[in-house]
Amino acid sequence: MNLRNIEYVLSIAETGSFSKSAKHLYISQPALSQAILRLEDDLGVKLFIRRDNETALTRAGELFVKDAKKILMISNQIKKKMEDIQQVRHYIAILRKQCDHHEPAGYPPFFS
Repeated sequence: MNLRNIEYVLSIAETGSFSKSAKHLYISQPALSQAILRLEDDLGVKLFIRRDNETALTRAGELFVKDAKKILMISNQIKKKMEDIQQVRHYIAILRKQCDHHEPAGYPPFFS
């Protein structure tokens, strides 16, 4: 299971359709169906009831969706925190008066 699979399941649960979700996710409908079948096989449960043009969640699917939303939310929070860390700038503050009595050679060139 990976985040992509979680996004697939959440999309199908939201739209109620493999075809609509495939369009929304920019993948082919057969590729989406295969990904869900592999996920269901890995989990050992069916997540969806497929009938004609209708798709509904099984009880296992409902439980999956409930926790999948939490996982995706946490994943997005982690990504945001990592982006924030990349944008943090670190500053070095040294009072010039305190530095004057030290050998300038002991400091990198930007302190001179």
